[in-house]
Amino acid sequence: NSLCSPIIGASLEALKIFREDVSIFEKIRTKGLRFRKGMQAIGFKIYGDDDCPICPVSVRDEHYAKYFEVELLRKGFYTMGLGFPLCPQGMSRLRIIVTAKHTNEQIDSLIQAFKEVAESFNFWKNMETYDQRVAAGEVIGNPDWWKPKARL
Repeated sequence: NSLCSPIIGASLEALKIFREDVSIFEKIRTKGLRFRKGMQAIGFKIYGDDDCPICPVSVRDEHYAKYFEVELLRKGFYTMGLGFPLCPQGMSRLRIIVTAKHTNEQIDSLIQAFKEVAESFNFWKNMETYDQRVAAGEVIGNPDWWKPKARL
């Protein structure tokens, strides 16, 4: 399959912009790193490389991913919660993409919003016992929850 014309045109325009202003790459890197470090400072795990503007925020359980997505939207932040089958069970996340146009204030506000949502339902306390609850079959994040149980 070939790419459609609008995608090719947009790609060519993006390359033109990057050639004219290579400082965009450093802005993206710096702002992405600000988000990653800020999130790590409040207790979140961020997947991926520090140089990447795509910042997957680990929330482990698909129910938590959807809860964060909804609550962050209520606070004015559009995020995308990803869970099974898009990612393995127990590795659900919110996909955040930091751009050169985001301001430090916007980034800091998003970090604060994540913190407020997490505190509203004791997220970090829940994560302390998450593995034990998964093993006991108490949460859907158990990677084997969908497998048929042997009859005794």
